[in-house]
Amino acid sequence: MIALLGVLACVGAAVDGSVPLPAAAEKATFATVSGLGSYRLQADVRRSIGGEGVEPFVTTESVELRWRDADRWSYLQRKDERVRSDVRVWDAVAWTNGGAGPLVNKGDAEPFRVQLAGTWDPWSWALEGLANGVRLEPQGMEIVEGRRAIRHTVSPLPPPEPPPQRAPRGWSVTAAEGEVWIDEATAVRLKGQVKLAATSGRQTQEVSLSFSIVGVGVDPEVSAPPGDKP
Repeated sequence: MIALLGVLACVGAAVDGSVPLPAAAEKATFATVSGLGSYRLQADVRRSIGGEGVEPFVTTESVELRWRDADRWSYLQRKDERVRSDVRVWDAVAWTNGGAGPLVNKGDAEPFRVQLAGTWDPWSWALEGLANGVRLEPQGMEIVEGRRAIRHTVSPLPPPEPPPQRAPRGWSVTAAEGEVWIDEATAVRLKGQVKLAATSGRQTQEVSLSFSIVGVGVDPEVSAPPGDKP
């Protein structure tokens, strides 16, 4: 619990009116979203990577986080329809199965909290290496989950010019569309639907991401595994 308290003490996403919400959202931490109270987060990603004369390699991934508080939550990750991670925390005790077999009591939940703090944000892990190639433009305020949120449209940024005689490195976003709603008070991304296309040399990549935080302030119905209490 000590490490989590350290994270919660260092909330870096205080919203400053002089900082655009998309920039503030980049600094949002797990402590920031935890400040919303209880909620459910659902995210789905489809990724296709290919190239000239190469059959695209397609993967899908989904995550569901049910958050009641630091001592009661669950996290379920699927990749290509198979469970990759199933973690349940109740009264600060964790159960997990690593994606196969029954859930096993692992004792102290702190290592799983620390892991979750680095992986909770679907925008970061789904658009890694791509998010810096898009522009978010504010379109107006809307109410999302009872909270004031600013709707932003997504478009591609012009790629930076590489130094002379040096090929571009990494992925360059060539197309982007979608919408993202950012909480006005905390800069947490509450929901979004985004489609991106990018190139890297002869490789091409297409990513579709949808995510939403719902049930803010509502019990997400987290529990220990049936018949197993710490």
